[in-house]
Amino acid sequence: MFLEDIRIRNFRNIESVSLSLRSKTNVFFGTNGQGKTNFLEALYILINRRSFRRTEGEIILNGNDYCTIEGILNSDGIRNRVSFWLDKKKKVFLVDEKRNKKRLPIKTFFLSSDVLFYFKNFPFYRRKLIDKMCYYLYGNEFLPVYNMLIKSKKNFSRVVENKERQIIGGILAKYKKIVDSYRVKLLEDIKNDFDEIKSEMNLPEINIKIIRDERDDIIFLKNDKRYLSLGEIKSVIFLMYISVLTKKRDSEAIMLIDDFNSEWDNNKIENAFSILSNLDIQSFVMTNQKVIKADFEIRKGEIGIL
Repeated sequence: MFLEDIRIRNFRNIESVSLSLRSKTNVFFGTNGQGKTNFLEALYILINRRSFRRTEGEIILNGNDYCTIEGILNSDGIRNRVSFWLDKKKKVFLVDEKRNKKRLPIKTFFLSSDVLFYFKNFPFYRRKLIDKMCYYLYGNEFLPVYNMLIKSKKNFSRVVENKERQIIGGILAKYKKIVDSYRVKLLEDIKNDFDEIKSEMNLPEINIKIIRDERDDIIFLKNDKRYLSLGEIKSVIFLMYISVLTKKRDSEAIMLIDDFNSEWDNNKIENAFSILSNLDIQSFVMTNQKVIKADFEIRKGEIGIL
């Protein structure tokens, strides 16, 4: 499954873009502030019906009343037109010109400097990312249990009476234990692929451990030391993404990577891109250095083919 093309009008600093896309890797080069992240955001919104930015803000290009994003989604030869329309009054998602309230059946694996920051500093974000990979790998087997955990947490936070808190606390502990077992299972299931790809990227020994305490944290250790650099964290997330995708061997996924060259030296950039290129999924890579060959160049919201 992949996007054959994309057309964008009046989205952030992108006035008008129409591109035919590659079914596997799509590399975009541009210096900072040219619109690389905006282009990734347009892709993300089209697929997920929301932005990856914590605050979406005003996305319509100044001086215009609307913005649109549309493309052709190809799934084993079956082509569907998907589109997004936003104006001052409404936001509409369409599939083949019909309103659609569901997300597209593509799982998005997103990596950026913001992801690294939140992953490094917030336990809930580390859990969220691991749980997303559990859902991708185990699907509807994992989802009902995860939803019950979220529901139990909400109920527990609302209850004041001690007796009720004890009952709901017991339910919460039950589902925390089950979800935790899926997290452990995920790390065990991807271990061989993780170690093999880690060796390809010439990374040091990095271990992942789940801590069962009040924070229910997931930590990463290098030589028994807890704190990893941003570059090492980026490598770990990238390795987990690739390992999960390799394990499932499913083409119904897409990878979006902003700042591909940040935190990595040229050797790691080249190794990571080689690994990514061998996956049977579509990917979009944004870079501001010409370490790898780019397919497109972004300048002030305009995109040209190289």
